Amino acid sequence: MAGPGVYICVGTQLGPFRGLPPSGRTADFTAIGIDHFEGDKVISRSAHFDIADLMRQLGHTTLEVPAVNNP
Repeated sequence: MAGPGVYICVGTQLGPFRGLPPSGRTADFTAIGIDHFEGDKVISRSAHFDIADLMRQLGHTTLEVPAVNNP
């Protein structure tokens, strides 16, 4: 973690990602994580990042990324 809720991610796409085939390319990006609380209990969690930049780095030319039910 680079700071509160900020993550620096680096990886190589060796398997399918959101319905797209493996590219074998490496990408790096920054993401933020947001937790929603009720009292001291996390009730939902989300992560946000620039999907268009990630797809570009992985060499995918489409932004028609299928929806993911369980990321």
